[in-house]
Amino acid sequence: MSKLVVEVRFHDGRYHGVGEDFPSPARLFQALVAATSVGSAPPTEQESLEWLERQKPPTVALPRFRLGQALTLYVPHNDADAKPIEDIRAKKTQQPWFFDVEVPFVYCWDLADDERSCADGVCRAALGLYQFGRGIDQAYAQAHIVDDADVEALFAQYPGDVLVPRDGSKAKVVSVPQKGSLSSLLARHSEVLSRIKDDGELFVQASKARFDRVAYDGAERWLQFELSKADGTGFVAWPVDRASELVKKVRQGARARLDEAFGVDEGQRRLPMQNEPASPLAERLRFIPLPSRGHDETNPSIRRLAAGVPLSMPLADADWLLSALSVDEARLVGAQDAQMWPRYTQASVTWQTVTPAILTPRRRLEPTTRETKNSGERQREEQQARQAVLQALRQAEVKGAPVQIDVQREPWEKRGKRAELFAKDTRFEKEKAWHVRVTFAQPVSGPVAIGDGRFAGMGVMAPPLREPTTRRVDGDDVIVLRIDAGLEKGASSTGIADALRRALMARTQERLGNKALPAWITGHLSDGETVRDDRSRLRLVADLERQRLLALVPMFSMGDRSEHRDDVIAAFSTMHELRAGAGGRIMLRRVALDDDDVLFASGRRWRTVNDYLVDRHDHGRDLRALIVEDVKVACARQRLPVPHVNVLSTSVVKGTGIFAALELSFAVDVAGPILLGRSRMLGGGLLRKW
Repeated sequence: MSKLVVEVRFHDGRYHGVGEDFPSPARLFQALVAATSVGSAPPTEQESLEWLERQKPPTVALPRFRLGQALTLYVPHNDADAKPIEDIRAKKTQQPWFFDVEVPFVYCWDLADDERSCADGVCRAALGLYQFGRGIDQAYAQAHIVDDADVEALFAQYPGDVLVPRDGSKAKVVSVPQKGSLSSLLARHSEVLSRIKDDGELFVQASKARFDRVAYDGAERWLQFELSKADGTGFVAWPVDRASELVKKVRQGARARLDEAFGVDEGQRRLPMQNEPASPLAERLRFIPLPSRGHDETNPSIRRLAAGVPLSMPLADADWLLSALSVDEARLVGAQDAQMWPRYTQASVTWQTVTPAILTPRRRLEPTTRETKNSGERQREEQQARQAVLQALRQAEVKGAPVQIDVQREPWEKRGKRAELFAKDTRFEKEKAWHVRVTFAQPVSGPVAIGDGRFAGMGVMAPPLREPTTRRVDGDDVIVLRIDAGLEKGASSTGIADALRRALMARTQERLGNKALPAWITGHLSDGETVRDDRSRLRLVADLERQRLLALVPMFSMGDRSEHRDDVIAAFSTMHELRAGAGGRIMLRRVALDDDDVLFASGRRWRTVNDYLVDRHDHGRDLRALIVEDVKVACARQRLPVPHVNVLSTSVVKGTGIFAALELSFAVDVAGPILLGRSRMLGGGLLRKW
């Protein structure tokens, strides 16, 4: 694969941009648009910029810089004439960057083979670049199409920081082009030229340009190695509970090579040993053992090792340092198969330890007399461990916001090992070893290693082998949250579902910002009318009998694809606490929907889980006959066959209506889920196969 590389150089080694952590890809895009707007740019260059705005955010390399002295200016408002003298000035601060003028700012995009012509247009546009940001920042640019190897060599020797877009990071959030950025910039320019209306009396602000916001974090380069037999005939399977020993021996072997080739000072800087002064983390090599993962029965022995290489160390030097390094009966060779690495780096909401984390608080191990801990002591120990996990995440610079933390001694996976077994014959105390599972509000990318032993093979984390997936049933995406705790006795199923609806709408609105919630979520059209088609609306169910909440998200809404479905699914999936008033403060956890779930089965006999609420009724009629007729009308509305209705019980709630527990029998098999009655959008009239 090739890369499109744009190098921007300044005439002076200074930059005056404000508002973002570094000169963003959006600034470069604006500079390219300005370059193509001078004179008569060929149409192909405009098409190339339209192609560029659709690409994934680029990797960015920044020269090392220092901040200059801040200068505060007071600038008159545009409407200064209408205000008193003390109110007409706005405070604006400038603080320039100073850097080596010979070092360029680098922006690098991935490039498919069939996109070369579009990239050529960007290369031509870059030749016309004349400023970068403010008018005082005069600059020029060159763009090239290069091979991956050349880009790797460029970044390996680059005298600065390399930043990559990273899910879950909050280190540096900047603007990047998105689809529509070019047209929004052109529209803004046109509006600025005509922003004074009605003979100069009306000032109209130009619309903002459209850009996306993306988080960037420092790039970390990784090399993957295999533990090969000395004769090269296959893998060496290193026991997972000896992960720390493996890393220790690799460090010792690599340190000996470093000391011999570059001296003790360099060795101590790159690979400090236990009793030596600590060196900056950004200068160190670090190692992560990669236990095999694939399915529940996979033997989690270690056959591979990843080495994190600091930016200040050329990759070729790191490869030389570790290649053919002997570790007992094994030696390190470059990995031929890199399929295991994505299983430790893919973005995920949930992360769990494969090797236990070493946390600060010590727990009391139960003595051989079998004296057990009481529940209070166990809860205190686990709470202290959860607090230590928060600190460990901060120390490891994991940027995601944790919403749920679980700790235990037992492994999370079927063939894993208990936490205390990993501490045998190591410097770590077994009382401090914990298996940890963390759920974040947003997906986080790996690799992730936490705790005191994260540089020694401990605290290595990975996404679960099977994340709970969204299952599609008859055109609806079904998401399930398990109720773990907090549900009050006697809670109303429709009351819980209504609290869930309000919380979900609030969380979705937060994700959408100023955009209005679509009708399929609210249930109401813009004119206030109710959406009549139930299958085009979001349905929420509280199945308290099975201690769970469900969301049925429609695939299509009113003949068109539903808007913001992903936002609703993400908002629901990451909900870990629901405050439902009298229903309790409910703790939730995402789980998968079973294939043989009784709510989604097919059958002829069905019984209500949540009572049916009569939709319409006439006073004075026989109650059971009224319910039977109303149920048949409700079934016809849902395009179900006419059932035989058996009313098991009834109740009347003043101000609400008539409730009934039912048994329905159909002449043919009917597939669930079945929701009937006036409260069906909140899980009322929910039936299960009987």
